[in-house]
Amino acid sequence: TPREDEITSTVFGPMQYLNSVDVYLFFCKLIGKKPETTIENISHTLSFWERKSHSWPSSDLKCLKTTEPDLIVRFQINQQHITFIVELKWGKSSHFHSEQLERQWSQFQEGETHLIYLATHIHPDFFNKKDLHKEKKQSILSLKIIF
Repeated sequence: TPREDEITSTVFGPMQYLNSVDVYLFFCKLIGKKPETTIENISHTLSFWERKSHSWPSSDLKCLKTTEPDLIVRFQINQQHITFIVELKWGKSSHFHSEQLERQWSQFQEGETHLIYLATHIHPDFFNKKDLHKEKKQSILSLKIIF
């Protein structure tokens, strides 16, 4: 919704101008991750509402879907890729769509990846999404729920 977009850009937008180490430490603290101990070379990019169109199995049919996380923060740290995918939901009537978080993970994971779901309310179906908690090959999924 427009309100979610305004909140997302207002809260996270200035991070593109901040020191990469500080932004990295913020996201590590947010998810409870121990940061890299030696950071010799670091850079970061923020991508708001990046879109990918892709096929996705839905029911028995393959259909074309568009996947658009609210924010993707990509770090390059000592030749290692660390990605934070952020989905923000604001208000009682706002909740993730069917397979939204799985599609975000599938389409945007790069290197070590963490999915952060920030919400003011959690929809009752959220905890029925068992596939989110599976570790993906050569990737790490952490799901942080904040409300």
